[in-house]
Amino acid sequence: LVAETGSGLTVTSPSTAPSNVYGTVSAASIAVVYEDNFDVNDPAWSVSDSAGLVSGSFEQGIPITDCNRGNPTSDSPDDGVGCYLTWNSNQDACNTDIDDGTTTLISPTLDASGGEAYLSYWRWFSNVEGASPEADVLEVEISNDGLLWVNVETVGPTGPEVQGGWFFNSIRVADFIAPNDSVRIRFIAGDLGEGSVVEAAIDGVSMLVYECDTVCEVLGDLNGDCVVDGEDLGQFLAAWGQCNVPADLDNSGCVDGVDLGIFLAQWSL
Repeated sequence: LVAETGSGLTVTSPSTAPSNVYGTVSAASIAVVYEDNFDVNDPAWSVSDSAGLVSGSFEQGIPITDCNRGNPTSDSPDDGVGCYLTWNSNQDACNTDIDDGTTTLISPTLDASGGEAYLSYWRWFSNVEGASPEADVLEVEISNDGLLWVNVETVGPTGPEVQGGWFFNSIRVADFIAPNDSVRIRFIAGDLGEGSVVEAAIDGVSMLVYECDTVCEVLGDLNGDCVVDGEDLGQFLAAWGQCNVPADLDNSGCVDGVDLGIFLAQWSL
């Protein structure tokens, strides 16, 4: 939407248009197939650390509030209190960030089949502290077999979203992989540079599947199951000679031999 004020000022909605636009999804129903706000530990999630990682492994917990060194001090706006975050501790004067390696948070398998699947999450990333700021990234990847991983987004090394703060992202699964019932998402945060303070957190992961009603446009399908078969034949014969009924396939007014020919031509289509 673009409008011009009386003083000649051009205003767009959203303010970042046309780079960003509003969107909506039309569906007959929405199924919440997975939702986790990490208020309690979920053993189905796993953490894998690279060789040589000194500190900063992902762990589930309620963010501490007595450190302010790039770490979150509260969970995301997902109506919970906990999240997954990198070493949630005030030890060593809060020097508990990721050091000398990567830590990876991996989801359980998620069912993205049966409709149009959207996967969403909240993320936190900070790499602006220390002697070598803005040198590291947070990577988000998705897979449908646990072997081949596709990049969803890379946060950093620079930009407005590497200074901490919770940011929400939602993706259409089919834009990245073929949806099935074995989808996984993983988050990789690391400190691979020198002298930087890197902190990350993940929260509010959910999978929504939008389902649409099937619309059948097969001529002669009288029971709406998208195929012309014996059940339709029974309804057709019961309507023989009647007028102003669905079995009048040529719209002549009544069901007759012409309609029967049309019906048989559509058999099993």
